[in-house]
Amino acid sequence: VITNISHVNKEDLDDAIDIFSQVMSKRPEYCISKYYKIIQDMEEGKSSIATVCSLTVEGILNKKGIPAAPQYGGILEIQDKNPRFIELTAYNGSSLDPHEIYLSKGMTSVMEAVKEKGRILASLKEIPYIARPEALEILDDIKDSGFSILEVGKPSELIYNAKVERYHAGIVTPGGLNPIAAIREAGIHVEPKAVETTMDVSQMEEF
Repeated sequence: VITNISHVNKEDLDDAIDIFSQVMSKRPEYCISKYYKIIQDMEEGKSSIATVCSLTVEGILNKKGIPAAPQYGGILEIQDKNPRFIELTAYNGSSLDPHEIYLSKGMTSVMEAVKEKGRILASLKEIPYIARPEALEILDDIKDSGFSILEVGKPSELIYNAKVERYHAGIVTPGGLNPIAAIREAGIHVEPKAVETTMDVSQMEEF
């Protein structure tokens, strides 16, 4: 799977994991996957937390013969039963991962979203509308394997207020850095690196 790697100071690891656990246990749907890994001494004086990147979903769909492309990384506002994107950045329009940008600007409120209303990282992907029925079956298998899919739109339908290209359907997934955003919100110094490496999921821990 594609993974993000986030570095924290060793002395902050226990507090960081406590916050990480709160997000994973109370709102697992806001985390792309239940898999993670703690890596010691990847950088001097720091511990690292590996989380699954949402681009893994595109990888799975593409391997199954369904062309899936990441379109936008964004901020999804959680409010009542009508979540909506309030920020969107095209992946092809930024040299940095959009979620890293939002994190650096402190634009999330993941812990508030865990309690009731807030703002989380999310991504919009697109697939050809003709492949939607088969994609739904694959996404069901993905969810059974411990991944989170927030919404699958109908062909050319707005999804969480985000426009989808004609003859395509949108898929929205939570960002793999949401637990990391919560750690930063708590005032703990963390250095997130999106799409940093790949990792065998069997070597990761399951929350």
